[in-house]
Amino acid sequence: MEVLHVQILFCFLSTFVLLLLRPAFAIDALFNEPEQYLMAPHSLGQYGFELATNCSINYKKKYSSNTIPIHEGYSGVRGCQLSLDHNGTLGLFPAGEFEKRKFQPKPTRAGYYVLAGAKGHTMVHGPAIFCTPKELCRSDLPHATRPVAARWLRGDGDSGLGGAVVSGPATFEPGVVMSYGNYTLLLEEDCNLRIVDVTTGNARWSTRTVLPAYGAVSCEMVMSPQGELILQAGLKDGRIQRLYGTGVIAGKHGDPGHVYALRYDGRLMIYPPKPWSIWGAAELWQVHDFLISAPPSLRRRTVTCEYHYAYGDGSNVDGVLSSETLTFATTSGSSVTVKNFAFGCNSRSTGLFSNRTGERRRQPPGAP
Repeated sequence: MEVLHVQILFCFLSTFVLLLLRPAFAIDALFNEPEQYLMAPHSLGQYGFELATNCSINYKKKYSSNTIPIHEGYSGVRGCQLSLDHNGTLGLFPAGEFEKRKFQPKPTRAGYYVLAGAKGHTMVHGPAIFCTPKELCRSDLPHATRPVAARWLRGDGDSGLGGAVVSGPATFEPGVVMSYGNYTLLLEEDCNLRIVDVTTGNARWSTRTVLPAYGAVSCEMVMSPQGELILQAGLKDGRIQRLYGTGVIAGKHGDPGHVYALRYDGRLMIYPPKPWSIWGAAELWQVHDFLISAPPSLRRRTVTCEYHYAYGDGSNVDGVLSSETLTFATTSGSSVTVKNFAFGCNSRSTGLFSNRTGERRRQPPGAP
């Protein structure tokens, strides 16, 4: 009888501990498939993407105390939703209106997209280059080219949506890579990568890989700079043996970073950075500063510097810095002194024109 009581107590404690270890829900990503709506007022993940009830959007880079206005919002609006469509474009849906107002970025080919953080910045990534099962990432399939259902993200308690994200490049040793909801991406000691449903213990997907029988001393998962997920074994003689690879890459080494997402539906997807992001910080694109006040020896440019300047009244202007002329007009005709003025492809430039604050947001080289 005492043995039975001990066994019952052990089973109860084991179940209790497993429940405590189940991952908490958090909305770190907004997916386009099925179409999801971020309800205002709400923030997306830890990267400071804040949607207000008047459809204004503020953004704060990770580890920064400065809040940056991205969208001014609409006068008189008292409710707002934001979604991401099958072409990777965000849409704002003010309360009381029946059609979305297209936001940024510009549309690209149909597929799976996500709004998520990478390297401290929130951007649109996609279309996905890999997913589980692999066949479902084909862009010619109906569910990859148009939304099939609408769901709403109201808060962290909505356990049906969202996902956990990791940005590459990165390297992981055996253990839990990331968890979301009922699902965990687990790299086992034998170098088998699995997506496990923690409620049942069953694997939804697996690479079915094992370490070599002789000579293997380590296992690691590598998220490459171009978005390939690789499993490899370290051998005693110092060689590296590749065990598995997703086989698909996108972009180049200087890109902001791919997003690896464990979604609400237990699927793993890899998203490259979208060619034209919502807002791009220049340091992500490795662009050299170009300062007007710099001496001639420092004014050499290595890439085309495109910019987008948004004003407080809702107007905006696009241009190429190297071919633009900056002028100042005054009503009195007197000269204007500007101290410490810099306008270029550094992280950000701001200014005050006609009593309206503008913010320059640089576009990546080659953006449309």
